[in-house]
Amino acid sequence: MTSKELREILTQTIADRPREGRQYFHLCWWNDRLCCLPTMHTTEKHDIFFMAPDTVLEGGLSERQMELIGERVSDFCSRRRIRLTRARRHPVPASSSSAEKGLQITDFDRARLQTLLGQLDRHDASRRKEAARLQMLLEKAAVVPSREIPQDVVTLNSKVRVKDDRNNRSMIFSLPFPIEAASQGTADEVNVSILSPVGLSLLGRRVGERIHGRMKVDELLYQPEAAGDYHL
Repeated sequence: MTSKELREILTQTIADRPREGRQYFHLCWWNDRLCCLPTMHTTEKHDIFFMAPDTVLEGGLSERQMELIGERVSDFCSRRRIRLTRARRHPVPASSSSAEKGLQITDFDRARLQTLLGQLDRHDASRRKEAARLQMLLEKAAVVPSREIPQDVVTLNSKVRVKDDRNNRSMIFSLPFPIEAASQGTADEVNVSILSPVGLSLLGRRVGERIHGRMKVDELLYQPEAAGDYHL
């Protein structure tokens, strides 16, 4: 691959980043492809080549920056024996481009999550990360009256079956508030806090959508609103 071809791939990959607000992005290797994604798209360790705020990427990188990124990507591909042919469209990550595709939360859930957001201790580093992820979700999601939310959308206190494409296994997750997530759960069912990466990835998703690129929301076993439990 020539340096010109590599630069075109990098330029297209950066241009194809999801546009759901001003935030930090990084150029990385994710789901077996070169991507430019929000820095908080996953908590899993993966190779990162460059990081910058959206304003810097929008303004265009310098020749030296592109050269350094190219060297890092070339070295990575050489070690892995990967042959880049063209930039690919970014995949859908844990808390990203579903917003423009219809990410929805109920007005009741939004009010409770907004209250929870105000109660988080911003002096704690882990809490700051949780607050940032939750704030991003609240900014992206469309708010729908509880009685009008589609019955295939994951809401708070929903129970959902998720299928992992890697091993074809299924897991059942419940989505309670953090205090409940710590005290409840069964052998067949896992409680995940709404503040966890998995919890934030599930909230607002519809049946059939994917989270973390490899896991699919396979079935919504219980949704409070569909059952008429509007107080949950």
